[in-house]
Amino acid sequence: MIIEQASVKDAQEILDLQKLAYQSEAAIYNDYTIPPLTQTLEEIEADFERQVFVKATVDGKIIGSVRGYLSEGTCFIGRLIVHPDFQNQGIGTRLLNEIEQIFIQARRFELFTGNKSERNLYLYQKQGYKPFKTEMTAEELGLVFLEKYNALVECDAILFDLDGVLIDSRICIVRHWREWAHQHGLDLAAIMQVAHGLRTVETMRLVAPHLDAEEEAERFTEAEVVDTEGVVAIEGASQLLNRLPQDVWAIVTSGSKELAMARLRQAGLPIPRTLVTADDVKQGKPAPEPYLVAAKRLGVAASRCVVVEDAPAGIEAARAAGMQVIAITMTHSRDELLGQGWVIDRLSALHVAAGEGRGSRLVIQIE
Repeated sequence: MIIEQASVKDAQEILDLQKLAYQSEAAIYNDYTIPPLTQTLEEIEADFERQVFVKATVDGKIIGSVRGYLSEGTCFIGRLIVHPDFQNQGIGTRLLNEIEQIFIQARRFELFTGNKSERNLYLYQKQGYKPFKTEMTAEELGLVFLEKYNALVECDAILFDLDGVLIDSRICIVRHWREWAHQHGLDLAAIMQVAHGLRTVETMRLVAPHLDAEEEAERFTEAEVVDTEGVVAIEGASQLLNRLPQDVWAIVTSGSKELAMARLRQAGLPIPRTLVTADDVKQGKPAPEPYLVAAKRLGVAASRCVVVEDAPAGIEAARAAGMQVIAITMTHSRDELLGQGWVIDRLSALHVAAGEGRGSRLVIQIE
């Protein structure tokens, strides 16, 4: 199935689908004169001039559609339709998500449905819409209006942690720490409690103060660079990074540059123009220095940066730098991350667009 923007050439096919899909609504209210069934081709073609239409196609046939337009900060969404043979497959949800992404800059979304249209009401409320008024238009028909406010973050740059945000390296990391712990007779569980988000040398100073941390960390990193088996990209990472211009994002990691490059290549992710690693700072996370260095290299004020992090040490670093934080529950639970900014369960919950006309370079929508 392909979901994409429709053109006026699709008007007749969408109108035919609309009249088929709304038969069930007409039956609920025993009214076959409702506007979706009486709309003409000329009227829907006129709608194309002021609204954006989205279509879902299977084998070249349109099996779903939705439309919307923006007015004074509100995106008005209308006539979400799916062919009866393709209903209950999540297509309506995907179409709704797509029109919301097209109007990502909207501060608010609004739509309506009939007061007896239980399936529609369930779908919209499941997607976060809440009823705010009902208008009775006939004895049997009432229109329920629903709204949803957009969770938007405006900024000029996005700074990503690497491990646990863009790549899942947990299998690889644990394997290396297990080998090192075994070599030195240390407790792996104790190491893993503090390792995530810290530079290797700092972890070693904490768990093995009797060892030469610098020397141990150098050998440890050399082994990590050679062995990246098990490192994979987190779902949505490639799509997100490849949409961003190079001058608005950076990766800030507690690992070395050589290690970061090796893991990015292993995961098939793009190499950023701005990459801040353990080699670039004197104090790693939770100190703010890594994120401040990234902001400076991008030429963006710290207060205009948003950081995507998964570890408390990184979150602390970002907050100390005066940056907004979006936390992802890859390595820590939602309960552990609450109160640290926005919290998401997956990277694909972030949608980024240019902040045209809003005084910022980027707008991030959070599902």
